Amino acid sequence: MTERVEVAVMIFIGYFIAFAIPTGIIGRMFSIHREIIRKVYHIFGSASMVLLLYVFPGWRSGLGTFLGLFLLAYILIVIFEKTPFFKRFRIDRKKKDTKIKHQIILVALTYSFLIITFWALGGEENKHFILFGVMTWCLGDAFAAVVGRLYGRKNFKHPVFDPNKTHRGFMAFILPAALVNLGILMIFYDFPLGINGSIAVFLGVTGGMIELMSKKGLDNVIIPIGITFLAYAVINGVLLLY
Repeated sequence: MTERVEVAVMIFIGYFIAFAIPTGIIGRMFSIHREIIRKVYHIFGSASMVLLLYVFPGWRSGLGTFLGLFLLAYILIVIFEKTPFFKRFRIDRKKKDTKIKHQIILVALTYSFLIITFWALGGEENKHFILFGVMTWCLGDAFAAVVGRLYGRKNFKHPVFDPNKTHRGFMAFILPAALVNLGILMIFYDFPLGINGSIAVFLGVTGGMIELMSKKGLDNVIIPIGITFLAYAVINGVLLLY
């Protein structure tokens, strides 16, 4: 954690510049599938929560910088989205899709809610719970989308589930989500490996089920918020018993 806000801001902005520009150029140079590029942006953008929590000296500076950067991104997209240059690098699934603007708004609202709830109100000792929700969504959603769209063969037929989701996509969600949660648990808690593993798998499977049932992009809100609250409840329950 840095003591000076301006240094934290420079690190945060530099992080986005360091991955965004090379990813766009490489994607164009090697004709990488658009879905993969979409999810690379998704992973790096979502993982910026780590910087918000552990580089900035306080929640106000972290949240303010995040909202300012996302507002700037939204404005730039609105201004330049119809230009030939922007169209060359756009990552929407459809040419007339406006999902990226909607996602910016949803992510801004979701991150703001989590930071205020678990950091501003919950304090420094509870802000790490945000990592469970955000990183489950970050990696689980990315792998599920790529595997499901490129390699999925069998879609779910039950009316409760989104018919666009596939069995392989669901399985691809669980593994990286469980692994990242296991890593977070091992960093912050000294539970036995069996307990950490059980919690990690439970969170990963639950995140995958939420992703299956969510439609119209709502998983981008429900997964990070839902898993964060679930991790808080489960871990504190284990702490009472352990």
